[in-house]
Amino acid sequence: MDHKICSHCEKEKPATPEFFHRGKQGKFGLSSVCKECRTREWKEKHPGVKHRSSAIKAKTQKPIPANSTSKIDDTIALDQQILKAIKKSVANQIVKIIQEAFA
Repeated sequence: MDHKICSHCEKEKPATPEFFHRGKQGKFGLSSVCKECRTREWKEKHPGVKHRSSAIKAKTQKPIPANSTSKIDDTIALDQQILKAIKKSVANQIVKIIQEAFA
């Protein structure tokens, strides 16, 4: 089995995806920094963040503008009107079917 030396901790580890992230530029197609060092560095740069996706989401998520809530309320009201119309239409169809069946 081939071994690789981490460029940060300088420890020799097996050259497998279990110990090194994949990286096209590195020897054996693996990164030069071991997973352990990369994880430690990430945690030092992002204290208090439990998962990488949380940090990305916090950076990229845009706040909802104040005027957009009225649009949401209008959409909900419209959806409720449509739902009432559908229920009424279905009820009318059921009444017609029952009337035809017993006529």
